[in-house]
Amino acid sequence: MAIKFTIPQSDLSRGAQTVLQAVPTRSTLPALTNVHMEVKGDGLHLTATDLDTSVTLTLACEEATDGKVLVPARIFGDLVKMLPADLVTIESEGETVRIKSRGGEFYLPTADPDDYPQLPSVERDRTLSIPASTFTSLVRKVVDFVSLEDNRPDLNGVLVEFRGKELRMVATNGHLLALTSVSGEFTKGDNVVVLPSALSHVMHGIGATEEVAVGIARTQIVFEIGTTCVYSRLLEAKFPHYEAVIPTKNENKLRVRLGDVIQSLKRVDVVADNITHQVVWKVDKGSLVMEAQQTVGGGRASVQVEAEYDADPIEVGFNAKYLMNVLKTMDSDEVEFAFDKPLSGVIVKPITDSTEDQHLCLVMPLRLK
Repeated sequence: MAIKFTIPQSDLSRGAQTVLQAVPTRSTLPALTNVHMEVKGDGLHLTATDLDTSVTLTLACEEATDGKVLVPARIFGDLVKMLPADLVTIESEGETVRIKSRGGEFYLPTADPDDYPQLPSVERDRTLSIPASTFTSLVRKVVDFVSLEDNRPDLNGVLVEFRGKELRMVATNGHLLALTSVSGEFTKGDNVVVLPSALSHVMHGIGATEEVAVGIARTQIVFEIGTTCVYSRLLEAKFPHYEAVIPTKNENKLRVRLGDVIQSLKRVDVVADNITHQVVWKVDKGSLVMEAQQTVGGGRASVQVEAEYDADPIEVGFNAKYLMNVLKTMDSDEVEFAFDKPLSGVIVKPITDSTEDQHLCLVMPLRLK
C-alpha cells in the first residue's frame, strides 16, 4: 500500500531514534532490520522489534495517504537525523520510498510490510502509573547490574516487586547486587522479572512526559510514555531469594565523600592489574588507604582518602570497575561502606535524609593474595 505524508524533520528524527533502540543488530529474520512505517489518518506510526521487546510511537503528520511500508532501519535513522530542520515529505514509489526535503531527495529500498510480526496483544491484569522521574531514578540504579551470561537466566532481568506501600527493583550479576525502592500506593500482586532492554527503551522514550503507565499481563508487560509504547515479554526464570544474601551484621561503618572516593579509585585503577582491576582498601580509624600493583610492569599506587571510621582495622580487595559502577548510582555527597569480614559482602549506601526511598548495593570482595 502506497504511503505519503509530510512531517517536521525534528519530529521524524526523534521518532526514528526512539524506535531504533529495538532494532536488532543481527537477525535471522530480515524484516526485523527494518522500521515498520504506517500512516492512518493524520498519524504516522513507527514500530521496531527484536521479538523480545517492541517499541512503537505515533507522530502527527500532514498531507497523509494511508498505507504501510518497511524501510531499512539504520540507513533511515541516520538519514533523517542529518536532514535540515525543515519539513520532510515521504512517499513510496513501487519498491522504493522517496524522502524529500530542503536537503535533497533520497531513495531507499522497501520491503513487504506483511512480513513484519504483529505487535503482542496484552490483556492487562494489573495497571499502575509511576512519575517519570521516579521511574528513571529506579531504573538507572539497577539496570547495569543485570547478568549478561546466558547460563544464568535467573539473573538476566530486573525483579520488580509490588509491596503495597513500596515499589522495589532488584538486579544482580553474582558479583554485585543493587536494590532500590520508592514509597507510594501500589497494588500488591505477583512480582515480575523484566528484560533490561525494555526498561532502557522506556528510559530513552520518556522525554518530557510526566507519567509512565504500566500494564502487566501473565507473560507480557507494556509501558506507555505519552504516544510511545514499549511491549516486552516477561522472563519466566525465578529470581533468586536476594534478601538471604544481604548481610545483616556489617557493623563496621566507613563514611567518605563520594567525589573523593571516585577520583581516588580512578587514579589507583590506572596502575591496577588490567584483568582483575584489584584495589586493596586498608581501613583504619579515621583513614582509608587505597593501594594497587601491576602484575607485570612493576607499577604501584597508594592514595590516602579522608574518611570517618571508628572500628577495627580491616583490609579488603575490590574490583575497581565493579566498585565504580556501584558508586555511579549514589545520589548523595557522602556514602557509607559497611564491612564485616574481609571476604564478606560489603554494603554501600548513599547518606541522605530520606526515610521513604531506599537504595543499597552489595559488593563481593576479591580474595587478596
